[in-house]
Amino acid sequence: MSKSMETSRILSDSTFPDEPPPSPRWSRDPRWLIAVIPKRYFVVFLSMLGFVNAYSMRVDLSVAIVAMVKEKGNDTNETSINHRYDWSSQLQGSILASFFYGYIITQIPGGWLAGRLGGKRLFGGGILCSSLLTLFTPIAAEVSPYFLIAIRVLTGLCQGVTFPSMHSMLARWSPKMERARMVTISHSGCYIGTVIALPLAGHLADAISWQSIFYVIGSVGIVWCAVWFWFVYDDPRDHPTITEMELQIIQSGIGVVEPPQTWSEVPWRCVFTSPAVWAVVAAHFSTNWGFYTMLTELPTYLEQVMGFSLTKTGFLAAMPYLVMAVLLQVFGHAADWTRRRLSVTVTLKIFTSVGLLIQMAFILTTAYLTDPNVAVACLTIAVGFGGMVWSGFGVNHIDLAPQFAGILFGVSNLFATISGIVSPMLTGAIVQNNSVAEWRVIFYIAASIYGFGAIFYTLFASGQRQEWAPDNTGYQQVMAALGD
Repeated sequence: MSKSMETSRILSDSTFPDEPPPSPRWSRDPRWLIAVIPKRYFVVFLSMLGFVNAYSMRVDLSVAIVAMVKEKGNDTNETSINHRYDWSSQLQGSILASFFYGYIITQIPGGWLAGRLGGKRLFGGGILCSSLLTLFTPIAAEVSPYFLIAIRVLTGLCQGVTFPSMHSMLARWSPKMERARMVTISHSGCYIGTVIALPLAGHLADAISWQSIFYVIGSVGIVWCAVWFWFVYDDPRDHPTITEMELQIIQSGIGVVEPPQTWSEVPWRCVFTSPAVWAVVAAHFSTNWGFYTMLTELPTYLEQVMGFSLTKTGFLAAMPYLVMAVLLQVFGHAADWTRRRLSVTVTLKIFTSVGLLIQMAFILTTAYLTDPNVAVACLTIAVGFGGMVWSGFGVNHIDLAPQFAGILFGVSNLFATISGIVSPMLTGAIVQNNSVAEWRVIFYIAASIYGFGAIFYTLFASGQRQEWAPDNTGYQQVMAALGD
């Protein structure tokens, strides 16, 4: 009883105390070098590196395709090594969008499979298969653009499970008052990967060949997979070197999170009729529309409209995501701090809706700019403030239903992925001559969607655990399971 009271006191404080050294059992484990690190943050750090690899493989083609396609009226600089293809603007849009054809299919199944197979296997396996397919991309492009599309669809299928499976793991590993920072640390890997991949791809294309982009990025992904499978565990209770104090900190706020094992255990009707869930979907779709528009089309915009070189294009295209990676950390900690002083619902609405409105304002400003440097600065701010948005709605799935967090993320990401399919194709249809007027339409559309998301989320979002997702395993059961 005294341990229970002490743990309750610890959890009521605004910050957790320093954790005691691990028990002697860690010395018997060959991975003793990481034994003194809090396990929840080691898992989050490796997941961040996993997303670095995942997004590197996602965006590599956005830069490579600039070097892969012949310029109109220019057949120079083509060699047997650095072959260029005569692909139309529409075909290029279809190739860039094809990743999302597969990605959208495995969103909801990914959340459910994480409960069946474990987030560790699903997350790592998805990135491993993506890495292998990335290595085959140059061969696919040489065979046919449609074979390349098929490879990208398969890559999307493999990566579609990554976010739902990681959200399922974070529901088990993240204490309530550390939730925002852990989610944002993990997800910041997406933008760090983009920051690394865009300039790296541009440099590799210029210095070696566009094929080298896929060989380097795919090989790094395979190395990461070996580290992930060796060090990570699905559940904190299974970790051989975790301390009892850390285990109590993790589980006292959320109980033992057990994802559903069958489809019938998921309250599907409640999920799809919940206004709070649809608020998350709206925010996710809105911020992703602008993100995917810039992710797939920004290199082309910078080179064709703003006149930057391919090498500089890769660097400048990476800047918005560098800012976003930094702001994710800042706003993740700020959101956790705000949660302790305001209600969870108010905190979520502040960070999500205000962030979307800031994105809308700067993307609209960009539409009227002609100075390349100022335009890049505004695009950097517009995309970068996605870090503020993600610090809100990105945690909301776990707040609403921890045991269904992976599935809820799959639901919201399914709809959000539609933007990744529609946006490149719509851009390819509108932007025929790479004129400023054509790109202005693209920015108008993105700004309108940002505004819609901010309004809808403000009206319907909630940070309360939903009635259809009760806590069936309370704190006392956790303590009993620990032998207290």
